[in-house]
Amino acid sequence: MQQLIRTFYFDTALSASEAAMRSVLAVAPRSHIVFGSDWPFSQAVFLEGSGDPAPGLSKVFTTDQRYEVERINPLQQLPRLRAAVS
Repeated sequence: MQQLIRTFYFDTALSASEAAMRSVLAVAPRSHIVFGSDWPFSQAVFLEGSGDPAPGLSKVFTTDQRYEVERINPLQQLPRLRAAVS
């Protein structure tokens, strides 16, 4: 079963807490975690908070790892989008 779970992709929408991300990392590689905003609900956090829509990610990932989760991983899954934004 864990082999199957490792093939799933997980997004950070409304679950970017340290506990949630550490749980995902326990069963899946970081390359299978992608940015998720759950807009418009995360907009309240973005406007009222520090400007970071997912501050919990910084408790788990380094700056380079966050870049991987928030940009590199999603673009690898969406090649047409990668071509449009590159």
